[in-house]
Amino acid sequence: MNETSFQSFHLCSMKTIIVSTDFSPATDVAISYAVSLATVTGSKILLLNVYQLPVSMNDFPVLMVSVDDLKNAAEAGLSGIKAEAQKKFTAVQFETESRLGDTADAIEAIVKERDTLCIVTGTQKQSGLEKFLLGNDTVPLMKNSSNPVIAVPEGSRATAPKNIVVAVDSTGADKIPVQKISSFVTALKAQLHIVHVETDEEEVSTSQQSLIDLFAPLPTTYHAIKSKDVTEGITNYLSQSGADLLMLLPHKHNLYERLFLKGHTSEIVGEVSLPVVCINA
Repeated sequence: MNETSFQSFHLCSMKTIIVSTDFSPATDVAISYAVSLATVTGSKILLLNVYQLPVSMNDFPVLMVSVDDLKNAAEAGLSGIKAEAQKKFTAVQFETESRLGDTADAIEAIVKERDTLCIVTGTQKQSGLEKFLLGNDTVPLMKNSSNPVIAVPEGSRATAPKNIVVAVDSTGADKIPVQKISSFVTALKAQLHIVHVETDEEEVSTSQQSLIDLFAPLPTTYHAIKSKDVTEGITNYLSQSGADLLMLLPHKHNLYERLFLKGHTSEIVGEVSLPVVCINA
């Protein structure tokens, strides 16, 4: 294999980190964090903008701008972001892509086309109604993506995680995506800390040792926390543990649960100050 062929093979074999951007200030923190991951894993970064057609609703829906105009604006914005990022982070390879449609659908399509390590998106501090509405794109993406999705809050340190806390419940080991978690933690050369919040209402169905054995030979620890509230228990642990990334394992709830029971993913993402990664089964 000659040098040119080897370089082409190397680029094709690199994993991709997708940074989803809407050109808001949160993009900067997402890119910086993605760069820290790329440096550890040898990945390249794809800067992605997914745009939708704005429609004016009068008597009839009317397109307010052409598809070509939207695409040109997206590509111009991505070009500017890439130029700034490449100048700042010279050792990392950046690519850009814009797509029309739904953000989650567009990202899933790209995931099928590339060897993707994870998706990174930035989040800004919110309060009140804004916090309640958090996740027009981020939380639905975190709950449904087949790849790990990392939400990086404003003010986070752009440092690859070394201590990853995974929050588990009592639903049993068969619900845990062990292979995905192991691959992700191994790629980042990090240590895994299993945390289970024991509430008054639940019965623990999976033992401490069986959870640790699931992830062998990963360096793993186990911590059980007593708390009446899951979110409060997790946030209290994080404030004392020195963790630098929280991992959540969202479950597929049925319609009744989605309507009437409190889901923890949106609440935790809105409360913690650390980056949060969601990995689905």
